[in-house]
Amino acid sequence: MKRKAVYLFVTAVALVLLFVLAGVMLHGRTAQRQRSWLEDAREYYDLGEYENALLNLRQITDPELRQEAAMTMADCYEALGNYGKAIEVIRELNLNDNAIVSRIRSLEEKRDLRSSSESLTIAGVRFDRDAREVRLEGKGLS
Repeated sequence: MKRKAVYLFVTAVALVLLFVLAGVMLHGRTAQRQRSWLEDAREYYDLGEYENALLNLRQITDPELRQEAAMTMADCYEALGNYGKAIEVIRELNLNDNAIVSRIRSLEEKRDLRSSSESLTIAGVRFDRDAREVRLEGKGLS
């Protein structure tokens, strides 16, 4: 009876160790895969293939790679002209980091500049740049 209890205990310990080892190996493989996705995303970015870069970056869940992945995502969205999405991605990071706050301000300025360049203001009236006609009656212009 005692021998059977020892056997069961040793078997249980061996199984626990086996599961721990499998978990460590799986985590290592997953982390390596995520680093590979980040490297591939950088290559796609350098080639101007921003959508492919974003596909790789969206798969990254490793907290250690999160900030780098988010900054690269913001670079992609900025290159695509989607400043709002770039800002959204970066705002999820540590806002106590001055570099991140500075990057957000820069993107906001670019977004605002682009927005203002898409319209024309005459006598306080804002017109879409694609407007076919401009009416200024009653605006006190002479």
